Amino acid sequence: LGCNFLLQGFLVYMIAKEERVNDKFGGQMHLCDFGAHIQNCPDGPNCIGPRGTGYTPARLYNWNMWATRVFIRQSFEAMFPERMAEINEKVDPGEYGLESYWLRATCCFIFVIGLWPDLVATRDLCQLLLKIPTSSSAWIQRVVSEGEEVPGAADQMDLVKFRISGMPRHWKLANFFLVIFPKLYLWILTVDIGILFLMETASIEDMVINAVALAFILNLDEIIYEAMFSDAAKDMLSRLEDYEDINYEEFATPDDMEIYMMHQENRQWNLLSPRFYMLVFPVRMFAMISVLAFF
Repeated sequence: LGCNFLLQGFLVYMIAKEERVNDKFGGQMHLCDFGAHIQNCPDGPNCIGPRGTGYTPARLYNWNMWATRVFIRQSFEAMFPERMAEINEKVDPGEYGLESYWLRATCCFIFVIGLWPDLVATRDLCQLLLKIPTSSSAWIQRVVSEGEEVPGAADQMDLVKFRISGMPRHWKLANFFLVIFPKLYLWILTVDIGILFLMETASIEDMVINAVALAFILNLDEIIYEAMFSDAAKDMLSRLEDYEDINYEEFATPDDMEIYMMHQENRQWNLLSPRFYMLVFPVRMFAMISVLAFF
């Protein structure tokens, strides 16, 4: 657990350092919306690049290419100051800008979608801690009596079952502060830094690749699990049964009249009914868009 949080936090920290510290010392300005509406240039708004010249498709470059071209031009100017006018005429470094505004927005949304299952898993873990009894209960139970043999039992694991049961309060608090809180904090940091990273990416191919590659950070726990956990631990986790929080009285078979009344109640909706919109409204997609807009 500590190794996972350390590695994830280190990767997020290094990306943040690159975007918020190193790039600034290297002279890279924020990409913002430079060149985002190049199709409206030269007569539209926001058609002037960071060098003060107008955008054209042939003169649009990402940061590395543009910085190199500017460096070459400045080198020529330093070596041949007497030919400054000729250099300005024939050596054009172009402008730094965004190749596709809508692709950037789409990649940011895809990035949030890729991270969403991890947030849902954290929420489910928190709900599980709240639902299970606050008491010390055995998570391992024998399925047979002592000394009884079970046909087909290959090893001792077949003689027991693993089931989520009660947990003392101090262990619940330990799981919250050592597992849930760090996972949620790392998720927020990853979304923040990841969207900043994508917002500062100018080229189309880098946007598409980075949108998928950044999700690798939150998948490190699964890689560590597969590489470092023992076979016995993996076997026990695979046999662990889900926690059942079911009120079986709710599933009692209703009589015919109850079924009819439930059917009539379900038919009571129209286009102005709030219940109808609650059923068809994509709550999860709205939540993803809200997270994207916030960051």
